[in-house]
Amino acid sequence: MTKLCKTLTFIVAASLTTFAQARFKGTYTGAFMDSSYNMMTATAVTTSDLRISFHNSTNSTKWVADVSPPTDWSFTGNQCVTEDSSGDVYAVSMIYDGAEQRFEIFEIPSGNGTPVSLTYNPYSSGYPGSATPLGLFVGYGGDVYLVGAINDSTFDNPQTIIGQFPGSLASTTTTSTVGTILLGDDAVMDGSYNIYVSGIDYFSGHDQMSVSQWATNVSGSPGLSNNWTGTSEISTTYSLISGGSGCLTLDSSGNSAYFVSADNLSSQAYAMGFQVNSSGTTNWTLTDFPLGTGYTTISSSVADSSGNIYLAVSGSSSGYETSKITSAGAKSYLDAWSVAGHVPSCIAMDESGDYLVAASDAAGADAIVQRFHANGSFVITYDHAPDSGSASTYLVFGTGTAGDFYTFGSNTISGTAYPGIYYWTGDTISWGEVLE
Repeated sequence: MTKLCKTLTFIVAASLTTFAQARFKGTYTGAFMDSSYNMMTATAVTTSDLRISFHNSTNSTKWVADVSPPTDWSFTGNQCVTEDSSGDVYAVSMIYDGAEQRFEIFEIPSGNGTPVSLTYNPYSSGYPGSATPLGLFVGYGGDVYLVGAINDSTFDNPQTIIGQFPGSLASTTTTSTVGTILLGDDAVMDGSYNIYVSGIDYFSGHDQMSVSQWATNVSGSPGLSNNWTGTSEISTTYSLISGGSGCLTLDSSGNSAYFVSADNLSSQAYAMGFQVNSSGTTNWTLTDFPLGTGYTTISSSVADSSGNIYLAVSGSSSGYETSKITSAGAKSYLDAWSVAGHVPSCIAMDESGDYLVAASDAAGADAIVQRFHANGSFVITYDHAPDSGSASTYLVFGTGTAGDFYTFGSNTISGTAYPGIYYWTGDTISWGEVLE
């Protein structure tokens, strides 16, 4: 999670067998869990600091590093974070000087060594009017890959790019354009170092959902090559909601499913999605899935070990919906849950086969995690009460132990928001820390 995404992403990195990274789209926090269940986080805590942290599952080994943007620039927008095989941690944030937006990438050597930074402008001339990180990955051979959504200073030319950097963050870079007019919104990486990028493209006057696969192993060397692009057209009788921002989910068989929400030009919202196999062939398309009254936005998605997909849907002031899509693309259930004013920010699988939904209220005063069985039945609510202040916008990660999970997000203390990380065992917090 790969969403850090109004929506979020779960990313399966090389050598990982669990859903590892999460990213909020449109907010300010990112986290990554490696195969040993160590958690890395990156958060813009003030305009002058990007706070990067490392915690193992018992909190016996940890470090926190504050890094600064270039002079006259500020951190804002999304952050993404990842780790390489030697334990070096990489983080990226959008930076802004009041007019231009660029990417700032940091490398923290293993054990909290001296940070190395690189400012990245994806244009050979000019500058981005907007620059949003969608994902940060360590690809084949240890090179670092940044997926980002950019637009030029006219804001009329949206593109999605992948920047490739040597693991030492040298200034040389290879950049590929995923789509000349592609509203990119999510990215994941599989265990073979392939990157998947989703978004909305345009074709002959129609919106279409798009997923593309990019190899970072090119003839045995680090590189970047487009393997295939799969698309599914959206009928002109539907209009995309929230600019079409959606969720991309990768299952253990290499199938990638992409979901967006659209309405039928009236008050009825629909979930729309399609799944592509690892060779780029469409497995199924789902376009006739009406959401409940008042529910409009697919906030997060995740796949279980059998390839079933679970969605968290927001939009109603009375709560949120959860839904299960079978591995064959059939609707299984759609349930509404009354949690007044709470918006889901993340959905994750637990080792037991349950799924967990993190949600918070609009005021940022309360964050909860709710557990559900795979059949949709409700199990328990975990009320996330921090030591002081208020809690909101939490990510949740299932660990290798059934019933255990991490939460990560924002804690507001005396008017200032700080990142907070917690490890839960059963229905209690085993340890927690606010990174003031």
